[in-house]
Amino acid sequence: MSSQSAGTIEQPTTSVGVAMAYRLPDRTRYVTEDSSEDSDAATADASDRKVDERSKSVDQSDAEQSQSTASAASAPPAGFVPPVDLDGLFAEMTRRGVAAGESQGTGVEGVLQFGEGKIADQLGTGELVPGTSRAGEGAGQTTTSVFGVSGSGSTFVYVFDHSESMSASGGKPLRAAKQELIRSLRTLSERQQFQVIFYNDRPKAFSPDGQTTGLVFGEDGIRRRAEAFVNRTVAVGGTEHQLALRMALRLAPDAIFFLTDASIQTMSADQMADIRRRAEQSGTVIHAIQFGSGPEPANSFMKEIARQNRGGYRYLDVVAGG
Repeated sequence: MSSQSAGTIEQPTTSVGVAMAYRLPDRTRYVTEDSSEDSDAATADASDRKVDERSKSVDQSDAEQSQSTASAASAPPAGFVPPVDLDGLFAEMTRRGVAAGESQGTGVEGVLQFGEGKIADQLGTGELVPGTSRAGEGAGQTTTSVFGVSGSGSTFVYVFDHSESMSASGGKPLRAAKQELIRSLRTLSERQQFQVIFYNDRPKAFSPDGQTTGLVFGEDGIRRRAEAFVNRTVAVGGTEHQLALRMALRLAPDAIFFLTDASIQTMSADQMADIRRRAEQSGTVIHAIQFGSGPEPANSFMKEIARQNRGGYRYLDVVAGG
């Protein structure tokens, strides 16, 4: 299956089939139809000794004895074809997410690339990890916006510049950015997930518990703590865009809202290509909001970032209030 981004428009519902395979030490068991029976811890041992009437089992060692064995645990009939190319599927899952020039098995878990040379279990305290949908409630699609640039999906990451240049004109740029960010957060429900990353020379993400950081649900209590994190952020330091965008893309969100005044520090073609590759791997749309003073610049790396990553772009003269 190929992934499609849900960061810009509502995506059509697609039906898919699922084949489960249990890799045991001596055989592979395929389950090709859902069982209608509920399982629990009390019956787990017993159910393990039974073969579901609607599942099929592949056991090469048992297959040699299938002519003389009539038990339910025998191998499937001759000519049985597994419902999925498991080896090919595993190979494809490992291949996707590996950058050109990188070796297999470095930082790849399924289709997600987490850190440089890391897998999910190796991420340290404070490093971002992908979020998961709340069981029984679904992800909850919605549309939110930042300064009129709209993004759709269920997972959103806000990447906002808080470098020294954002303090120009008495702090008007950062103040406007913080007010709009809080307004956008308040449009999310507890069924959506989000993360806020402020950056200057280094990125800093919101952590509701002060420990491991990742996507969080838009519950009232968590959102209030996120708003406090936004409000206490001040403009200081230099600007390094790439590190913050990489951190955001590690979460594989539906949409990123990327905001900066981009007054001095830009991004090179190689840096933008790196971000585009990572966004394609994660299926993420990147929307860009550029602050400035005076007319919109004819050429802007922010406009190019949005174009390359299927996002929206807007320029705002926040000094003049535009």
